[in-house]
Amino acid sequence: MTSVLPQEASQLHGFVVCATAWPGVGTMGVSSRRGYGSTHGLFALPSCGLGNENEVHYGRCPLGLLRLCWSVDSLTPRHVVLCRQTHSPKGMISLIRVHDLTKTYPRARDGRGSPVTAVDRVCLEIDRGEVFALLGPNGAGKTTLVKILSTLIVPTSGMATVNGYDILTQSSRVRASIGFSPGGERSFYFRLTGRQNLEFFGALQGLRPPLLHRRISEVLDQLGLGEEADKRFMKYSSGMRRKLGIARALLTDPPVLLLDEPTASVDPASARHIREHIKELKARGRTILLTTHNMDEAERISDRIGILNKGRLIAVDTPANLRGILHQCRLQLAVRNWGKDPARFIGALRSIAGVAAVAEGNPALEVIMTQKESVTNEVVRLMVEHGVEVESIATCEPSLEDIFLTLTGGETSRV
Repeated sequence: MTSVLPQEASQLHGFVVCATAWPGVGTMGVSSRRGYGSTHGLFALPSCGLGNENEVHYGRCPLGLLRLCWSVDSLTPRHVVLCRQTHSPKGMISLIRVHDLTKTYPRARDGRGSPVTAVDRVCLEIDRGEVFALLGPNGAGKTTLVKILSTLIVPTSGMATVNGYDILTQSSRVRASIGFSPGGERSFYFRLTGRQNLEFFGALQGLRPPLLHRRISEVLDQLGLGEEADKRFMKYSSGMRRKLGIARALLTDPPVLLLDEPTASVDPASARHIREHIKELKARGRTILLTTHNMDEAERISDRIGILNKGRLIAVDTPANLRGILHQCRLQLAVRNWGKDPARFIGALRSIAGVAAVAEGNPALEVIMTQKESVTNEVVRLMVEHGVEVESIATCEPSLEDIFLTLTGGETSRV
C-alpha cells in the first residue's frame, strides 16, 4: 500500500475510488453518491448534499483501486491511499468486483462468546466468461461471501459490485443480474413438483407465461430433468435436487451465476453432468463463481481458484500457477534390490543438493525434491554406484490438495 500527497494525485488518472476506511482516519461513512473523474485524474464531489466531513465519495475507473478522504471545507482530497492488487487480464471486463469486504457477526444476545469475522477484508475480481472456484475448509466463509454477493447478507464494511451494480445501493439490479443456487435443499417446497417449484420462483423473478413455461422446459431439458419435472421434490435424489437448484438459477438467463457447492452429496454421474453443464455455460459467456470442497473438480472446470481460510482470501491464481507455490515434487521408487549398504545409499540421497526429505519404506522409497532434473539425475547415478535396483521410478507433481493443505495449515477454520 502506497500513500501519496494530494498534489501527486493528478498523476493517478484511471483508478477506482472505493468507499472504505483506513488506519489513522477512523471508521468513515459510506456515500452512495459517485464522484466524477476530471481530465486531470482527480475526482470532483457532486455539487450538493456533500454530507459529513471524512465521508468517502467514490467513482469507477479501469486501472486499479484508489481511496480518497475528502475535506468538505476545502473540497479537496486530504489523503490518498493507493491499493495495488491483481487485475484482470488486459481487455477483460470484470463482472464481479470485491474490495475490502468484511462480515462480522456480533456476540450472542446473552453476551456470551466473542464477535466472529466470517469474511475478512476480501478483495477479488472475476472476469466476464470466467469460472472461478472458491476453495476453503468448513467454516472458512465461502457461503457467507456468496450470500453477500447475492444481497442475502449485508456486509459489515467494504464494497462489491456485480455486473456493474453496487450490492448495497443497487441490490434489486444485482438480483436481476444473477442466478443463485444455494447449497441447502430447504429453499424448495417439498410437496410441489420440480416444475411447480420453478413456476413459483420464476413468477417471483418477474417471468410471465408463455416465456416462463418456455424457459422452464428449456432449463429442465438442459439439466436432464425433463422426464422428472412432474415428480414431487420430496422424491428427488440429491443429484436431482442439485440440478433443480441450478435450473432455478438459469431461469432468467442471467450473466452471472453463483453456485454454492453444486456437486455436493451427489453421485459421480450426476456430478459429471453438472460439471459438463457448467462448461457449456462458460462457453456461452456466463460468469460463474462456485464454492466447492472438491479440489479435483475445481482444477477441471475453473479458470482460476481462490483459497479462503478463516475469512481471508490467501491465494488467487490458475491451478497451474498454484502448484508452483510449493516448488516441490516427489520422486517415487519401487525398490527391488537395496544393494550392499542401504543405510549408506539413503544417507547419500539426503546429502544431494535440492533434496528436501527422503521417506523410507519397503519396498517404496520417496524423495521430496525442489530441483527436479538435477536431483533425478543424481539419484540415478547413486543407484548405479550403490547397486540399487528398482522396478519403477516416477515423478509426482504437487497436487492441488497439497497446495491447499500447505496454505491452510491442514486445519478446519473455527469461523
